Amino acid sequence: MINCALLKNSSLIRVKTKSLGNSAKVAVTREIAENIIGPMRADQSPDDRGKQIESALARLKATKKLIVCTELDRINSQLAEFKETLLETFCNPSFIDDGLYSVKQSAIPELVRKFAGFSYKLSTVLIPDFQAVYSEQLELGRKIWGAEFDRKSFPEVERLPECFGISYNLVQFDIPEGLPPEIREAEERKLRASYQEAQSCITGALWAEFQKFLGHVTDRLSVKDGEKPKVFRDTLFADLTQFIGAFNNLNTFDDAALGALVNQAKALLKSVGDDGNGSAPERMRKYEILRLQTAEKFTEIKAAVDKGIAELPGRKFDFSE
Repeated sequence: MINCALLKNSSLIRVKTKSLGNSAKVAVTREIAENIIGPMRADQSPDDRGKQIESALARLKATKKLIVCTELDRINSQLAEFKETLLETFCNPSFIDDGLYSVKQSAIPELVRKFAGFSYKLSTVLIPDFQAVYSEQLELGRKIWGAEFDRKSFPEVERLPECFGISYNLVQFDIPEGLPPEIREAEERKLRASYQEAQSCITGALWAEFQKFLGHVTDRLSVKDGEKPKVFRDTLFADLTQFIGAFNNLNTFDDAALGALVNQAKALLKSVGDDGNGSAPERMRKYEILRLQTAEKFTEIKAAVDKGIAELPGRKFDFSE
C-alpha cells in the first residue's frame, strides 16, 4: 500500500444516487398538450388558448416527463439536495478522478449517520408518500400520453423502494500484485505522485474558497471615497458562515495556518453578532462605523489569506475545476 499523507488523514469516497426513470422520447402532440393543461377556460379567447397550448408544447419539448408528480419531484429534489449538502459539508474534490472525493477519516462516523438519517426519511416518508399516489399518477400519465405511454416501463408499486436510494463507497487505490518489480516500482512512484499532487490541490482549493467568500464580504462592506455604500442582502455572511462551519471536516491535512485565519473570521462574525437571521447585516446598514470597522477587519484577514495563497507551492485550484 502506498504510504502517503492522503491515505493517513482521509479516505476516498464515491457517492451515488438512484431514482426512478421518468422521461422518454415521445411525440408531444397538440392533443397531448391539451390533455396536460386541461379544458379551455370560459374566460379564454381562442387566441389566448392557442398561446397557452404553444407555451405548453415548448415546455414539454424540454422536459418530456411521463408522469408529473409532486411526490416524485420531492424525492428527486431532496436526493440532490442531500448529496450536494453532504459533499459541501464533509468532502473535498479528490483531484484524482471525477466523482471521487476526499473525506477526513475523523468525519466518517458523522457522515455515515447522515446517510442513515436520510435513508430512514426516504424509506419511511418520501417513498410511502409517492406510493400512495403512484397508481393514480400512472393512470393520469396514460391519459395524457396515450399510446406513447408504456406502463411496462414502470415498476409495480411494491417495488418502488428498490428504485430510490443514495449510497457511498470508500475507495483505496493500490498497485496490482504480481507485476515485474521494475513496473511495480514505476507505478508506485506515479501513484504516490498523484496522491501528493491531490493533497496540494485540496489544500489550495480550501484557501481559494475562503479567499472567495472573504472577497465577497469585503467587497460588499467596503466603501471607497466618493462612493455610496453598496447594497447587500441579509444573507451577506451565509457562504462564509457555511464554510467556517464545515471547515474542521474539510481541513483534511490539518492546515494550521489556514485554520488560524478561519478562526479569526469566526471570532469576527461572532463579535458582530451574526446569528444567521440577517440581524448583523441589518445593523451594518444602520451603523456606518460598525460597517467600516467590520470591513477593515475582514480586509486584514483577506490580505493574510492572499499572502498565504501566494506562498503555496504549485498552481492554484478552486472547487469549480
